Amino acid sequence: KKDEWITVCPKTRISPGEIFPTVAGGIDLLVIGSKDGTKIHCVANTCPHLGTPLETGLIVRKKCGAFNSPSNSLSTEDDTKPIVNDGFEDCVVCPLHQTAFSLDTGEVNGEWCPYPPILGKVMGTMKAKNKLPTFKMRTRGKNIEIKINSSIDLESKE
Repeated sequence: KKDEWITVCPKTRISPGEIFPTVAGGIDLLVIGSKDGTKIHCVANTCPHLGTPLETGLIVRKKCGAFNSPSNSLSTEDDTKPIVNDGFEDCVVCPLHQTAFSLDTGEVNGEWCPYPPILGKVMGTMKAKNKLPTFKMRTRGKNIEIKINSSIDLESKE
């Protein structure tokens, strides 16, 4: 099927560290400004564990294991400025079980379901560790658009 670009918000709507919940193409999404203001991310607004909305989660910087991993994020800088890779990445943290997801790749960064102590680990065994869906983005005029296509797999397994 044909890819489709859908407007999610104006570029001026997203500030550094801000989480903006929206719906596009029937999918609950979060458009998130990186803490340093250099990137804009778009991820599903549903934790892959139990479906908890992530819009009330925190954005935190966590040490990452892989450098230069593929990203669907949109740079807020012009293309001539180098991307600084300091070994940390912005993550959204599920407000229910405290699982952190990379905003660049959707991968789990740290433990799967670490909260509440003991009970979180038991709850984590109920559903296999999954990554958070991320979406490709672009700017068109004054708007931010995301790419929706038929190959989106919201139940992808690691």
